[in-house]
Amino acid sequence: MAGGRFKATEPRAVGIYVRISADRAGQGLGVERQAQDGRDLAKRKGWALTPDPIYSDNDRSAYTGKPRPAYDRLLADIESGAVDGVIVYQLDRLYRRPVELEHFITLADAHRVHLATVAGDIDLGTAQGRQFARSLGNAAAYESEIKGERIKRMHEQLAEAGKLSGGGHRPFGYENDRKAVRAAEAQYIRDAARRVLAGESMNSIVREWNARGLQTTGGKAWDVTGLRTILVSARISGRREHHGQITAQAAWRGIISAQDSDRLRRVLGRARHRGAGAPAKRLLTGLLRCGRCSGALSGSRAPSTKLMLANGGEKHGTLAYACAHHPRNRPNACGRIRVRAAALETYLTEMALTLVDTPKLAARINAKRGSRKRETAFDIVAQVEADLRMLAADWGDGRITRPEYVAARGPMERRLAAAQQRLNAEQGTSALNGLGEPGQVRKAWPTLSVDRRRAILSVLFDHVVIAPANPSIPRNRFDVGRVKVIWKV
Repeated sequence: MAGGRFKATEPRAVGIYVRISADRAGQGLGVERQAQDGRDLAKRKGWALTPDPIYSDNDRSAYTGKPRPAYDRLLADIESGAVDGVIVYQLDRLYRRPVELEHFITLADAHRVHLATVAGDIDLGTAQGRQFARSLGNAAAYESEIKGERIKRMHEQLAEAGKLSGGGHRPFGYENDRKAVRAAEAQYIRDAARRVLAGESMNSIVREWNARGLQTTGGKAWDVTGLRTILVSARISGRREHHGQITAQAAWRGIISAQDSDRLRRVLGRARHRGAGAPAKRLLTGLLRCGRCSGALSGSRAPSTKLMLANGGEKHGTLAYACAHHPRNRPNACGRIRVRAAALETYLTEMALTLVDTPKLAARINAKRGSRKRETAFDIVAQVEADLRMLAADWGDGRITRPEYVAARGPMERRLAAAQQRLNAEQGTSALNGLGEPGQVRKAWPTLSVDRRRAILSVLFDHVVIAPANPSIPRNRFDVGRVKVIWKV
């Protein structure tokens, strides 16, 4: 490359900037080659390199505008005077957007920076050199835009055909070919899907996976975001999606059914914050109400029974559920109801386990779920929502008038509301999925997480009212007369 006139003095401290946009192998070979060519050029020109001359942004695109740490460090060193010469393999390694070039030109002119490429020098101190650099920058930007459009269309075509695309780590649940199912990981996905649909928090599942030493395909510990990404992905149901929209049946087998996948996408898409906090510690939190003020009872320890141990430690009082008054958060709570947690949990658990074993409850739950032979509420909701989208598209494209749109939308929205109400009733019993046989809930109870137990109790109990204590009954005796269950089924 030819430039204008060159500066008379030679640079005293030269840095070599290297970059490639994508390093698929992850070995940095491309930037190593650029660095070696830069060293060779500096030797031929007799330019002195800085003690640590390589500024490397490996696997980073300049066109996207995302941060390039090494490039930012190079600019800072130019401003500080630590670098007054820059070598790059080609000019488009330094920038791909005109706005970046203009910034570099201003900086280079202010600090009299020499710029050289493996193919030739460019004098940014002359109008001819700057024009030449701008021409190359515009060509690079155009090339990047064209390439981006080609890649975008390629991914759209792959999605429409249900084919694979992309790189990175293999998907969890699949082998390295991204098609064959890895049985052990697939079982974890099925179990997580079942538990989330049954009302369990993702946080409790993540904690269990990490406790077992299970890692992501990138070798990291699990978190709620990572688990949610898997569960809302259409991939695990053997379907291809593009920008969140399902486009085709995929070229790989599914791990869970399409219906379960749609339910997960609906549940987790509607409540993105779900499972982000710590899992519940107490079984009855959220179910208990104060018999005096109707406020919620929360878990606590009796402060009056806190004892000092001989070794200097403390022994706290027994666990209880109490109506806790707080002047800011709970100003209307009376603070006058307390009941021992262990006795109340045992009593309500036994009541629930006895009830779920009765044929009467099974009949009630089946009535709520409806016949499986009929169209499910989930199918109706999905269909009506699709019809509403088509209706809006017809209006937007001018195929129907606004009065026609309004007239059609009203009945469809009423049908959607009815289906949503039925869907909520069906999903309210999902905590008992897989535990339908007599005695099965009682047998599985000790192995279930607190979240799953709470979900099962929520199927049965709307809430439980705790009345004031009877003064005639000793305080150390559990009084079942204080407990009033408001049933949901």
